[in-house]
Amino acid sequence: MTKIAVYHPYFGYGGSEIVCMHVLEALQKKYDVTLVTFTDPNLQEQNEHYKTNVNNIHTDQVGSFGPIVRRSLEISKMISGIQLGRLHAAVFDRLVRSWLVENFDLTFATGSELTIDGPSIQYIHYPWYGREKLPEELEHLSQWERLHDRLCESISGHEYSNISSKNIITNSDWTGEVVEQIYGISPKTIYPPVKTDDLYEVSWKERENGFVCIGRITPSKNIHRNIKIIDRLREKGHNVHLHIIGPISNGNYSQKICDLAEDRSYISLEGKVSRDRLVDLVCTHRYGIHGMENEHFGIAVAELVAAGTIPFVPNSGGQQEIVNREEQIIYDSVPSAMKKIDIVLSESDIQKSIKKGLPEIDEQFGPDRFKKKIRDVVAETLHD
Repeated sequence: MTKIAVYHPYFGYGGSEIVCMHVLEALQKKYDVTLVTFTDPNLQEQNEHYKTNVNNIHTDQVGSFGPIVRRSLEISKMISGIQLGRLHAAVFDRLVRSWLVENFDLTFATGSELTIDGPSIQYIHYPWYGREKLPEELEHLSQWERLHDRLCESISGHEYSNISSKNIITNSDWTGEVVEQIYGISPKTIYPPVKTDDLYEVSWKERENGFVCIGRITPSKNIHRNIKIIDRLREKGHNVHLHIIGPISNGNYSQKICDLAEDRSYISLEGKVSRDRLVDLVCTHRYGIHGMENEHFGIAVAELVAAGTIPFVPNSGGQQEIVNREEQIIYDSVPSAMKKIDIVLSESDIQKSIKKGLPEIDEQFGPDRFKKKIRDVVAETLHD
């Protein structure tokens, strides 16, 4: 049986883990699949979290390499308070890449670019290397970030020409354009899997005239801007409210958002919620709002569309593809968002038109579609 390594060095929770778990599930019946990682994932918990059924694979930490790298990561976090996962992943890349070629017929990397001489498929969520080649509107790198990038690149033995010759997949056409700027190749887009089977239908009339936003409470998600937009809409006479869903950290930004929410009766800071609670909120509200600029894909946006909301998104990133580049719900700034949302909230015919133009999420972004495309790419690479 053909032996495939699904290589995901740093295993936690997030968009790359969603892809990793579904790749494992897609390939486990036909191939001898091994998850190669330096972390120690609880696959049962991952299955429950992502609603997958990964049960016929091996897990390999490459002898003592993985545990040593994982322990050094834990120590560095304990000492500095900083999670240097990418740096440790670079170390693991260098340690195991020859081993991957020697022991497997194909390596499927689901975390980032991997310099490897043997056959590989690499799913890039966003490039780890070469960010200094990107324009400033995409990357504002500090001196520390530039130094960190160069250090990771040197440790991993990253080679740009090696990546350019590999079978590369990205999570959106937008990310594909970023990859092309760095590596000079045009990758294939396979959108990540979006869970939809637990969403339920609620008529537009029965939905609350409010907004939902989903994402970690961090500066990059621009939660404060979402709140400002709701403030302005209420000043203009729209009786709307906002539910903010996402993990709350102990940082200054989270405290700022907590303070803003506490001062406003129409802002509900939900924090991290169960899947059932998230589903209830998105299925019973009319609108969604997303704040992150240059979002690589935007699973939260896809969930909002699948739940039947009209989501408003920034004019950047892969999220534009999810909403079919509908200009009436893509904004550039707070004034731009205000103008567009005011029109949509005021005109029922425009609401109907926008909803009609949004994609059928399960067909374009569902898990079954994703797994079929992954199996097709693997079969083509192996000449099955």
